[in-house]
Amino acid sequence: MLARGADPMDSDELSLRVGQLGSARIRARLAGALRGVVELVDRPPEPFAPPRSQIRRTEIRANRALLLELAERVGSSGSVGVDGLGMTSLLVGDGASPLYDGTRRSLTVTAFTALVALERGYPTVNTIDS
Repeated sequence: MLARGADPMDSDELSLRVGQLGSARIRARLAGALRGVVELVDRPPEPFAPPRSQIRRTEIRANRALLLELAERVGSSGSVGVDGLGMTSLLVGDGASPLYDGTRRSLTVTAFTALVALERGYPTVNTIDS
């Protein structure tokens, strides 16, 4: 819901999720996952990896700079849009996201939309430590 621009004050659950996503720990984890997937495409694929863990290597290589920029912004301590954090969380954590095989959605559009949403929407507070 946050990834679609829902007002975080609409429910206690959304407010709680904003707190979780906005924490320095979660933001660092999301940024690390993005950096990790960019590094992973330079390694040979594992032959016996389960299908869900297969990443879209060609698309990730083509979007390396965009994904690293997204990681940098998510990992910063500044205020960001919660819908962008929600989009980034889905991009990293959802097996049906454009990072993984089997999706028809564009990784470029999805990552760029998340990056733009970090600059707009309902802002988080600055994170210093959590």
